[in-house]
Amino acid sequence: MNMKRIFTKFAAVLVAVMMVGLFLPTASAVALTYSLSPATVNLDANRSGRFQITVQPIENAAFGGVDFAVSLPADVTITDVSYSVSSGVIGPPGERKDGLTYFGISNLMVNAYTAPMVCTVNIRYAGAGTGPLEIAISEIRLTTYTGETGPGGLDTQTVLPLGGDKVAVVPPSAGPGGDEQPAVTGVTVAPGSASVTRGTTRQFTATVTAVNGAAETVTWQVSGSANAGTTIDATGLLTVAAGETAGTLQVTATSTFDGTKQATAAVTVVPAGGSTYNPPSPPQSTPVVETPDEETPLAEIFPFTDVSEDDWFYGDVYAMWENNLMNGTSPTLFSPNRTLTRGMVVTVLYRAEGSPGVAGLDNPFPDVSAGQYYTDAVLWAAEHEIVRGYPGGGFGPDDNITREQMAAILYRYEQYAEQIPSDISEARAFADGDGIGDYAKEAVAKLVTQGIISGKPNNRFDP
Repeated sequence: MNMKRIFTKFAAVLVAVMMVGLFLPTASAVALTYSLSPATVNLDANRSGRFQITVQPIENAAFGGVDFAVSLPADVTITDVSYSVSSGVIGPPGERKDGLTYFGISNLMVNAYTAPMVCTVNIRYAGAGTGPLEIAISEIRLTTYTGETGPGGLDTQTVLPLGGDKVAVVPPSAGPGGDEQPAVTGVTVAPGSASVTRGTTRQFTATVTAVNGAAETVTWQVSGSANAGTTIDATGLLTVAAGETAGTLQVTATSTFDGTKQATAAVTVVPAGGSTYNPPSPPQSTPVVETPDEETPLAEIFPFTDVSEDDWFYGDVYAMWENNLMNGTSPTLFSPNRTLTRGMVVTVLYRAEGSPGVAGLDNPFPDVSAGQYYTDAVLWAAEHEIVRGYPGGGFGPDDNITREQMAAILYRYEQYAEQIPSDISEARAFADGDGIGDYAKEAVAKLVTQGIISGKPNNRFDP
């Protein structure tokens, strides 16, 4: 596991109160608003293009799933469908039945969404015609989640006929004006990357390169968020919610004239005040850092030359260093891309507890020798049953930690600290859930529902 990717995942374990990943509203009725963009899709030279359907549940509903049915012209097929959510089970793109083409996403009960969800539909026209075509949106089915567990937590799917909502599809054609047809040749977004602190905003701008009168406007979308309060408005102003737990977001600007032309910007979410924590790196040598006097700002002596203030994890590294919870791999290097080991994880928890004395404690692990940076931490963790070692009797302090091992250790630490929330939502079912070891199944379920550990694409946990 990469050290940078687990910074924010340690935050909820090491602060006084554990953060619960979701607070779901109660649905009083199944209802939604929706919009289509762009109104006209100008196919490229390969006769391909895309359009987007944005749906928003209302009346305090939260997404459990959504399905779409469209009427496609002859020779138009859907090649791919994607969604602006980080989990769920995506159905096959373009399943045909009774003259309609269906696609959708389901199983969003754990990571239910109350923010707008954008469905991007990629199409291709295999015909030879040059006249405009129409794609009609026939219906949308919304499944809402009430926040209850079990079957009662889902509202029955309701079919909402939308009739008359259409997207015009224009195949490429020189036409009467030859090459002088309106067209958008490119979109750029500035800044191309940015770090945004939780609870603040950042303005993005889009530049559309257009010819012959094509519209130079865009629609904005932010994806990757885990909090409904993270939004981007029609002007490109991004608001990152104070409770946002995602480490990275993506801002996308899409041409309203040609939906195939878009640009993205990478956003790194920075904790306010650098309040989250990192696992330590094992020291090759113990850095000696002079204690500054009251007139010397700490930032002036921050020792790690491979961590800059522009890095999204800077605040986390700074907080760990400032609180003496970690050492670098040398007096001047932190090595943020170094692989995380089992010994590192236990050491940061031990230091967060104030490095209590371990005199008189037994060492149950033959591979944990005296005098190592992790020795006292492992003895302390074993005494409190935070770690239990391998079936063969060893601990493997230098072994790279797996995601399920991380979950088991963090969950036992929660139990030791008596910081497990009582209002944990329903466990999420991963596609590779059978591969999670029995010892870690409960830990994975609890930490995922708290938002401390998340899944990977295609509904995988990757234990």
